[in-house]
Amino acid sequence: MLLGVLIWFRRSGFGQHMDTHLDQPPALKSARSYEEQDRWIVDAMRDVARQTGQPLRILEAGCGNRWPLDMGDTAYHLTGLDLDAAALELRLKVRRDLDVAIHGDLCTAVLPKAAFDIVYSGYVLEHIREADLALENMVGALRSGGLLILRIPDPDTARALVTRNTPLAFHVFYYRHVMGRPLAGTPGHAPYETFYHPIISKVGMQRFAVLHALRWRGLFADEFVRDGKGMLGFCFRAGARLVSAASFGRFTNRYNDLVYLFEKP
Repeated sequence: MLLGVLIWFRRSGFGQHMDTHLDQPPALKSARSYEEQDRWIVDAMRDVARQTGQPLRILEAGCGNRWPLDMGDTAYHLTGLDLDAAALELRLKVRRDLDVAIHGDLCTAVLPKAAFDIVYSGYVLEHIREADLALENMVGALRSGGLLILRIPDPDTARALVTRNTPLAFHVFYYRHVMGRPLAGTPGHAPYETFYHPIISKVGMQRFAVLHALRWRGLFADEFVRDGKGMLGFCFRAGARLVSAASFGRFTNRYNDLVYLFEKP
């Protein structure tokens, strides 16, 4: 039994060597709410807008069914790309918040080179089997001085460990009954199958930044998140604490997701 548990943790990445010779990211900053985290992101985008003096050209890479950021009076032109045709249809016919819609695979879509001031991708890369190719495509579409903004579930968390080792049907149950999203799993609505390519880990993102000479502009966590309400929510939070303790902190329950902000030189 003990041997089986040790093998399982090893396969999940427990005890693997961490490369300490990479450029170090900034100190992890934790907001008190999604609203505060969004303000930090929008403030960084507004800095770019002030530099250009023109409406921001934004690519939402994996746009899903809604644009999550309130840009206030900042003018922008929004291009959305997604493989989910139903989600794009919701954006075009219900939300009506896209200027341009592209139906395609983020790994292979032909995007204009150095065309966007901002490339934003929220909770997408964990669902892409070849996330490294998607990132390459994003960076290629970003102009010099532009911002790459990525919201990614950190693979080194208790929640991510459970996500990687449970079927999609379990994720749909979690979204509907713990997070209170009754449309979860229907056309155009998350969750989707997850893969967690190694590049979306903290070490993977550090390596990617070094390879492309990206400058760190921020690293944010969501320590404020308390998933779910009632008894189901309590059980899931207790389970996350148990996983974290059993892994001796290797898989944290302190936060779930990270936001990476990079500037392309």
